[in-house]
Amino acid sequence: MPGAQPSPPVVVVARRPVEADGLSLLLARAGMDVTALSGPEACLLETVGAVVACRPGTVVVIDPELGEDPDGAGWIRPLVRLGAHVVVVGHHDDLARARMVADGAAAILDRVLPPCELEHAVRRSARGGHLVPPGERRRLHALLARHLSREEGLRERFSRLTPQEQAVLAAMMQGVRPQAIAVARQVSVTTVRAHIRSVLRKLEVSSQLQAVSLARRTGWKPLHH
Repeated sequence: MPGAQPSPPVVVVARRPVEADGLSLLLARAGMDVTALSGPEACLLETVGAVVACRPGTVVVIDPELGEDPDGAGWIRPLVRLGAHVVVVGHHDDLARARMVADGAAAILDRVLPPCELEHAVRRSARGGHLVPPGERRRLHALLARHLSREEGLRERFSRLTPQEQAVLAAMMQGVRPQAIAVARQVSVTTVRAHIRSVLRKLEVSSQLQAVSLARRTGWKPLHH
């Protein structure tokens, strides 16, 4: 049809077939060339990557709830590097949106939206456009920068721990009680409790539960054994 917009190649990826098929149907009705993919994450990203590599400029519409990462961080950056235009459909908090924008997502849409908005987002993304307004992008970038700075500050606290304190914290993360730690390390329970108090003070928390939670949140691993 003269003057009609060319249809970009589109791949819709979701954890469940019903979600992939539903979005694909909306786009297919708009005359787009759509492929729906769903299944185990382990092989799905490789499959999508192969499709994108064969068809440069493909728009990939993803459900961010793929695999273990709730904000799709393991998906967006690799696909963008392959030349895909990534559109994310789902519900997100601001920090998740900030990570998606930083990773290169062209558009972030609500899960419930009019079909015409999804079509518009896909077509504009295919032309290299970004649907996140500049002011919102700046706000999200600043939010992510503040978050990363706070996280770095939290990780820095762990560098204050001595090798003995690291060993005690590692044992606490495994659910080992002070008495058992003392036996394993051949020290007194009083010494172990002193290490625990020092760990709490240096990590700036008030309980062993908070110390363990902080260690897991930051992905801390002991440097010494």
